[in-house]
Amino acid sequence: ETDPGTPGYGADVFRRQGISRVFEDYRLPNGSRVRERRYGIGANVNRPLGPTWSGSVALNYQNISIRDRDGDVFATDFRGIPLTLSGTGVDDLTTLTFSAVRDQRDNPSNPSRGSYLSISSTQTIPIGRGSILGNTVEANYSQYIPVNIIKGLKGEQPQVLALNVQGGTVFGDLPPYNAYLLGGVNSVRGYDFGEVAVSRSYVLASAEYRFPIYRFIGGVAFLDVGSGLGTQS
Repeated sequence: ETDPGTPGYGADVFRRQGISRVFEDYRLPNGSRVRERRYGIGANVNRPLGPTWSGSVALNYQNISIRDRDGDVFATDFRGIPLTLSGTGVDDLTTLTFSAVRDQRDNPSNPSRGSYLSISSTQTIPIGRGSILGNTVEANYSQYIPVNIIKGLKGEQPQVLALNVQGGTVFGDLPPYNAYLLGGVNSVRGYDFGEVAVSRSYVLASAEYRFPIYRFIGGVAFLDVGSGLGTQS
């Protein structure tokens, strides 16, 4: 059995590449769609900060490059605008992240009551290409309230009113590929990724009514509101 009072440690090495969500509507000078290639390494330590809080510290390094369909590096888009802070098509991004979480949900995967709060600050360290120096501050709060709005519904999914508010902003250097995206399945639903805003700051609020339909099948009615706070140029 895991002792909740014992600190935890983790490390990871990764490499991934895909179409850039931030630059999805742009093309490179040769007409190719913009791809992001990222590889890096990271380590983290987490430990309890009291009866309801836990905290973590993570140090990560990423090498981020902008490439075409053939894997060739490109520094600018078709208009000549740089796609990385270094101006070369390749950035080095070293970050130190401090985060704190208070999780009071009854079930982390399918909560019916309780709350969740996370706060984080990520400092970029100006090492390597791009010499990126900035700080990202983010907060996320969710509240889950059991309700019985529609009588007689039966199923494994409970009736729950789920409320969420979150936001974030970047101070100092903002690598363009790390801009916030508003729109998409995990943001303002009903819009495509980044269709609402691609921005330096954001705020997002949502309200959901979750209800059972049949056995393990459930449904949801939702309202999402989001803004880039005027930080999208």
